[in-house]
Amino acid sequence: MKDYKKSNYAINKVRKGIVYRNADGSTLEITFEKIAVENPEFTKEDFEKLKELSDELYHEEFKADDLESHFVQSIFDENDERCKCTLPSAEDEYLEQVERSEYEEKLQNAIDTLLTPVQKKRLYMNCFRGLTIREIARIEGSHRASVHESIVSAKRKLKKYLINF
Repeated sequence: MKDYKKSNYAINKVRKGIVYRNADGSTLEITFEKIAVENPEFTKEDFEKLKELSDELYHEEFKADDLESHFVQSIFDENDERCKCTLPSAEDEYLEQVERSEYEEKLQNAIDTLLTPVQKKRLYMNCFRGLTIREIARIEGSHRASVHESIVSAKRKLKKYLINF
């Protein structure tokens, strides 16, 4: 949360005039007396309206900044444990890749040795080509139930074989 006492809104609110903050942090205060010197037709009521408007504008700016700081802080706060993440080391990535490649090799071996040619074909069409059971049955000219049972049976065999890996 922004420091309220240092905000443009708080400074403008407590001062007699309308306060502007420069980029370097310095402030410039415009009072009724300074304006009246150059604009004699400018009334005290006109100045009060401007002062009220500047208070409202600074207040809106403060609320928007405060809301934004809450939002940004909750997402990007370095001390927030929820935002901390670690990347795997090169060694971890290599070991994961080796394990994945060993697993893929085991899977391919299981497909080649455990499944019938029909189960292989149906499993491939379903899992790797994304065809539905209905589409496979239509292509093969077979019943959906037999295609479904064939795929379920193939998955069961592979799961049973790979569960120990």
